[in-house]
Amino acid sequence: MDRFSNDWRLVWQGTPAMALAVSERLQSEGLRTFVPDQNVRILEPWKTGGNVFELRVLVAREDFERARELLELDGAAANEELRVPPEDVPDPRLVRARRLGEGLIIAAALVCTAPIALFIAPRYFGLVKQVGVAPRRYRVVQVATALAAFEVVALTAIGILKWT
Repeated sequence: MDRFSNDWRLVWQGTPAMALAVSERLQSEGLRTFVPDQNVRILEPWKTGGNVFELRVLVAREDFERARELLELDGAAANEELRVPPEDVPDPRLVRARRLGEGLIIAAALVCTAPIALFIAPRYFGLVKQVGVAPRRYRVVQVATALAAFEVVALTAIGILKWT
């Protein structure tokens, strides 16, 4: 057992699906890989103890440096491919305005929370003015604000009539 563990080095550790993908990737480059407890963790995950949702990928000692290089190159390429260009990142104020708008619509739709919608409205319209761009569903938010105002007036009138 001692000789076996000295011949293999840990190169990657993570979810079973990713571990198998990493192993296949390294094998496609001609490197020898070994995923210990692969079948046991799938069939009886709690039998081996530790993190049952994690597998290790081992490579032969002589292939370790090449495997690390390949994985670093793959990681750098994936990071570059998945990177969002700065021009595609929305203004955080616009994202906040969208969220406030959705909350305003929901509050107006629930009638009893119409005062909350009117409380949210100044913040929403202030953010929209700062950003200078109307977020999606802007017209719906305008209608929801008017509806909330009508609901508050109607609820107040009903309350006054009930007490007189």
